[in-house]
Amino acid sequence: MGYICVSSLNKRDRDSEAFKSPDVQRDAMVRWAKARYGNDHKWVGWFQDLDRSGASVDRPKLNEAVAAAKKHKADIVVFDFSRYSRNERNLDFRYHISEVWAESGVLVCNSR
Repeated sequence: MGYICVSSLNKRDRDSEAFKSPDVQRDAMVRWAKARYGNDHKWVGWFQDLDRSGASVDRPKLNEAVAAAKKHKADIVVFDFSRYSRNERNLDFRYHISEVWAESGVLVCNSR
């Protein structure tokens, strides 16, 4: 399961070093999965939130990705944990990751 998040699509932010387009994120995640699982890896689905802040873990496509991952018993791969949550030390982020794992055994994997 792939999850892509871009918090801002405006021109100013696209020129920023921190900006990672959906294509850049997806390509990195595909390379990571191929290195980890080999050529037999199959993506169950791709979800992306565009123009959504990473400050909250309550995002429409992230919620869909988590539900689909639980249903299919598939791990969620993100480009970088910063795409999943802006602050990895944030208690909402930690709680969300542990809740997803505890309920279903689904892992959230960082492709970087």
